[in-house]
Amino acid sequence: MGVVVLAGFGCSGTGAHVERVERPEQAASKPTGQDWYRQAMALIKEDRRGDAVAAFDRSVALDSGNPLAWANRGTNLLNLGRYEDAIKSYKRALAIHADDPYVYCSLATAYNRAGKPENALSSAKTAIEIDPEFVWARFNMAQALRALGRDDEAEAVLEQAFELRPDLRDPQSEKP
Repeated sequence: MGVVVLAGFGCSGTGAHVERVERPEQAASKPTGQDWYRQAMALIKEDRRGDAVAAFDRSVALDSGNPLAWANRGTNLLNLGRYEDAIKSYKRALAIHADDPYVYCSLATAYNRAGKPENALSSAKTAIEIDPEFVWARFNMAQALRALGRDDEAEAVLEQAFELRPDLRDPQSEKP
């Protein structure tokens, strides 16, 4: 499983096709957690992240075992600047599905933005342990290392990231 919607200096997700769905409360039967999850994803497509969080809240209230709902809830909270709430959501997702590098990477992003580089570093390392080719986790790791004043280590991690994905290197930053 991967996180479907991620943003910022974070982690790219697996992508998903999200269709517009009717509002769950308009359905003939009682809406399920999955109905609210689909509604939340449709709201994201409309860039209505606050409403999406509310729909994710209803989704996890009905199905607390859906790691994607928790992870995507976290991503929306992250995008709304609610870092501590995002961290809690990502931790809930990981309690259900502990080996998802995308969620660890997103958690690292939230920790970095919340000013908790030690935690960000730990989460980024875990993402890399799970998926050594996961370049976005290396960017989060480098950001955490810089915040900790470990610039040489940050540069080395960035070089590893650019070795994995040379297309991400800024051509203007190349040294002659």
